[in-house]
Parts: sequence; structure tokens; C-alpha cells
Amino acid sequence: MTKYTINQKTTALIPAKQIGYETLIIEQQETYLHKEPALNIIETTCKEDWSSYNTRRNITIEKTGYIQKTPIPVNINQRIIAVPTHSPNHIDCIWIILNKHTKLNKNGNHIELITNNETITLNASIHTIENQIRRGIYVHNLLI
Repeated sequence: MTKYTINQKTTALIPAKQIGYETLIIEQQETYLHKEPALNIIETTCKEDWSSYNTRRNITIEKTGYIQKTPIPVNINQRIIAVPTHSPNHIDCIWIILNKHTKLNKNGNHIELITNNETITLNASIHTIENQIRRGIYVHNLLI
């Protein structure tokens, strides 16, 4: 796979931490290893939707004031929002892709992403994940 564009099936971009790969792409029914970092995939998807990551980030900051861990509307027409769990350049940053297939579950001290008939524990505090999801939903609602 040379180029990947986030779509309605995409649920998360996770650091692969495997030799030769940068990102584990989680879709509703499949999982892929990709050589590009997650941020590059986000940038590619924004360009496919006739904009740039930096433009989308700057407009989101202007409209919301979310300067850190800014949710990014990667596809305006499909209302797909990418929400980072950490700073986008942080080695452990997972990008949760908010769309109709995103399912999260609170389990004790963790939040889990339910996909592919498997559960992925997100590596951030419940407070952080819940706050980021709220921010992503707010950005999504601005697009309606």
C-alpha cells in the first residue's frame, strides 16, 4: 500500500512500532501496516479534500480555541474528524477517527476502541480521551 486516505471505515491510526512500518491503520473490518507516519496520512487525506493539514488546524484553532491536540476535520463532506490522544508529533499519539463506526468503551481506568472484533486500549487517561472526543464532536457539529 503506497498511499492511504482516511475514509468512513477508518477508526484509528496507531503507532506501529515495528521495523519498516510507522502506522497501524485500523478499519472497521481490516488492519493494515503502513510505512508512512500517521501525520502524513492525515496530511494526505486533507489534500484529497482540497485543503492542507495546517490550514484545517489553523481554522479549527480560530473557531474553537483548541490550540493543543487540535481535532482535524480531514474530510469535510464526509464529516470525518481525526482526534489525537497526544501531541501529533508524540511517539505514542493515536489518532481516533470519529465517524459512524467509531465505538469506544469505558473499562475501569481505561478507554477502549472497539473495532475488528477486537479491543484496543488507548494509551491516555480517561479524562484526556473523553475531553478529546468532546472536542472532536464539537468540531463535527460545526461542520453541520
